[in-house]
Amino acid sequence: MPRNDSNRGSTGPNRRSILKAVGASAVAGVAAAGNASAESAVADLDRFERSFASSHRAGWAVAEHAGTVVAELADRGYLDTADPSAFDLSAVGTDREDASVMGVWLDGEATAQIETVRETATHEIRLVVRPHLDESYATAKPLDGGDPITVRDEGGDVSTSGCWTESRCTCDPCDLNSCVYEERTCCDGLSDGVDCGSWSDSGCCGACCS
Repeated sequence: MPRNDSNRGSTGPNRRSILKAVGASAVAGVAAAGNASAESAVADLDRFERSFASSHRAGWAVAEHAGTVVAELADRGYLDTADPSAFDLSAVGTDREDASVMGVWLDGEATAQIETVRETATHEIRLVVRPHLDESYATAKPLDGGDPITVRDEGGDVSTSGCWTESRCTCDPCDLNSCVYEERTCCDGLSDGVDCGSWSDSGCCGACCS
């Protein structure tokens, strides 16, 4: 049975400043450019999306930035392996919906966002990786409507919560001449009919209506 302890401590040094990913120098430029960077944000979103728009690059990002999240899920019994290759990235760059990449702008920084979904015998597991921010999280949603779990790694700090988080890129215009990126979180049981709350604006994205 999965454990229900709410938090785990840091698993290592904070890696947020160690930008080893493709496009790291571009991220530094975005951070340093201030208001001027906002004017070229759409180009950054497109460029970051393209830099990970292959199964090889997306798989590299998952292995590099989501290892602790995948290991935690395996440790708790949600996955049968701690290997990040448990997630199939072959759909990246295709019309399939089980793996994708888009550019997002969150808290004044641009990054690619890689998302992949795997269904086990008991759970739907959604993994999100933001390589330029050294962030990843995974949500495990029970297929029978039971309690969900989210595992997050933000620069080496790992935490868990009894929630399910989902996101979308809307058709609504964003200030950066792109589209509004929204998230919502449900921390209750997930049986049919449960209201998981309203979508909230979280930033901008470059893959409108996807």
